[in-house]
Amino acid sequence: MTLPVTPQRANLLVRSGRHLALAIALAAGTAVVGTFGFADTAYAQKKQKGGGKAEYSREFVAAYQPLDAAVKAEGADIPALKPQLDAIAAMAQSPAERAMAGVLVLNAGIISKDQTLQLQGLDMALKSGNLTPEENARFNFLAYQTAANLEQYGPARGYLLAAIEGNFTAENITASDLIYSEARLDMSEGNHRQGLKTLARAIEARKAAGLEVPAGWYGTGIRAGLDNELVPDIYDFMEIWIANNPTKLVWRDAVNIVRRLNNFEDRGSEDIMLDLMRLSRDVGTLDSGQDYLLYVEVARAARYPQEVKDLIDKGYATGKVDRSDQWVTEQLRVAEKGIAFDRAELAKDVANAEKPTATSQQVLGVARTLLSYGQYEKAASFFARALEMPDAPRGEVLQRLGMAQVGMGDYAAAIETFGKINDARAPLAKLWAAYATQRKNGVEITG
Repeated sequence: MTLPVTPQRANLLVRSGRHLALAIALAAGTAVVGTFGFADTAYAQKKQKGGGKAEYSREFVAAYQPLDAAVKAEGADIPALKPQLDAIAAMAQSPAERAMAGVLVLNAGIISKDQTLQLQGLDMALKSGNLTPEENARFNFLAYQTAANLEQYGPARGYLLAAIEGNFTAENITASDLIYSEARLDMSEGNHRQGLKTLARAIEARKAAGLEVPAGWYGTGIRAGLDNELVPDIYDFMEIWIANNPTKLVWRDAVNIVRRLNNFEDRGSEDIMLDLMRLSRDVGTLDSGQDYLLYVEVARAARYPQEVKDLIDKGYATGKVDRSDQWVTEQLRVAEKGIAFDRAELAKDVANAEKPTATSQQVLGVARTLLSYGQYEKAASFFARALEMPDAPRGEVLQRLGMAQVGMGDYAAAIETFGKINDARAPLAKLWAAYATQRKNGVEITG
């Protein structure tokens, strides 16, 4: 978000004093800059401290005063005065004169709604070396606004960073707002990856100040990440988004973003898709009948019968799944048959998997089944054993070990486990880690 300058006719004030006195009102992104006049010619000739030349020469005063009056006059023709404005800028020699000429040019630009002229005046005043630190920070901020409006992003960045360095703030502009503006400049220049990092820094600064983060800031980051496919940066940003907005709406969007940026629905990725659907179930975002049907399909009734039966029963109870759907009816029949089989065989399979001679296929098969039945502690022990087997799929084992640890309530261990995943499951692992973090902190998902 660029904070635009809305040019208005300047409130022209008469000020006196050694330093440049600027009347700057900043409200709702509108800057009104007041100029000042000479108290008298004698004051204009006052020597600078320590001796040296006068702050304002007689020639400068003689040229400045009628031009200042012409600029202030009602209905002033600023374009016609442009040659005189150029001349006064060239005539200015001392820091005070250059600052005075800069403010005059700035106000001429405000009156004529000429932002190029405004920026010229701001730059002159800044380069004069005659501004106080506070004035310098304010003028840098105004110059940033104006340069950004003119799409001069390189100069705008320099002005903005100088305003940040000068600790500029105003009634409606915080330090975090300036960092957010820096992020928008990054993105305007096509450096979206850096922009996302700067945006995260702005969010942290705003939180540190005890201020609410505008929802639009997160939207800016998510749009930049999606539009430019900033992988894996967008997943890191999503963790911040979820942590600060524990709502079903945000979780739903986060899950959909991971689905959009990956190919989990392709053949060979069904297990990853299943664990994404399990996350949707746990965070409460299985909203549509299509979600239920996809979950049933990837879980497979013959493989995880209890899980599929529980899902179909819930779908029937909530009206999300049509009881007349014959495919679903068949999946429920298969699931019920599979449950009966597991009751007869699962204990034997567990005993075989516990043997020192058990293969990774046996160990992992039992771990998967136990996880599906919600026997998290037993499942975790088998997944941990599978990790020691070189032919076991490390990404899946870590993922499901972390999920079992979440089920056990060992959230710290789960977060650590998810952090070890660096394969195709990494985006999903980040979502699970975010969920584990919320559970660890006792955060309820609302909405």
